[in-house]
Amino acid sequence: KDYGLVNGKTKISQYVFYKLINKHKFSGEELYSVKQALENPVAIFKDGKKVIILTDVVDHQKYPVTVILAVNTEDNCVASIYGRHNILNYVCKYTKGDYVLFMDLDRIEYIRGDKTNKEVDERLDEIKRNVLKLKGCKLKMTIERDGRKIELTEKEIWDAYNLVNKNITSDIEQEAEKILNQELEDRNERVK
Repeated sequence: KDYGLVNGKTKISQYVFYKLINKHKFSGEELYSVKQALENPVAIFKDGKKVIILTDVVDHQKYPVTVILAVNTEDNCVASIYGRHNILNYVCKYTKGDYVLFMDLDRIEYIRGDKTNKEVDERLDEIKRNVLKLKGCKLKMTIERDGRKIELTEKEIWDAYNLVNKNITSDIEQEAEKILNQELEDRNERVK
């Protein structure tokens, strides 16, 4: 409801249902898993009159499943459910605009799948940086300390981001000032 959905049931047409079974190869059990995953999404994006929900369910090809809901005045309709093979690019695209409504910063890591390389790590870092720069979406994050998991409030996440960002900016400014001063000294030495 907070994301523009009508407060009520979500419908799925017979056409979309058959497409999910026949084209996207979902079993009834898998669709039930997707339905359960909607209650605890990994990320939510809004694109026009569509709400795109990234779940932690994977399809038969091990691709992360997204659910596309079409929003209209009477009801919410499932437009599609499918696994995305290029999920990192897809999520990154939606984090570059004002599309992110919610992201679980811990669970977004699952979209890496079994890929562990520098490019994937950089893309995930870019996604997280983009989301933190937006400052308009809801976030969820936990930290572990002394064997205990603590869920951070949104204020704590933003405060930590601002603190780290302030320190990084300050460090960069100090380093730039040192370089500039060294260049000025070198120039003055050459002039003499």
